[in-house]
Amino acid sequence: MAGYTLTDYVPDIADADVYVCGPAAWAGNVLSADRSAGVREDQLHYERFDW
Repeated sequence: MAGYTLTDYVPDIADADVYVCGPAAWAGNVLSADRSAGVREDQLHYERFDW
């Protein structure tokens, strides 16, 4: 998967609301990728938790 970005999988991600729920480290990585893909903060909805 090296070399792929989120926009390779979801080209219009910057136009979407994104919902993330999962462990803190994983959620942090997903949110970082979302922001890098142009998703605005008001489009990010998340809850972090650990098992």
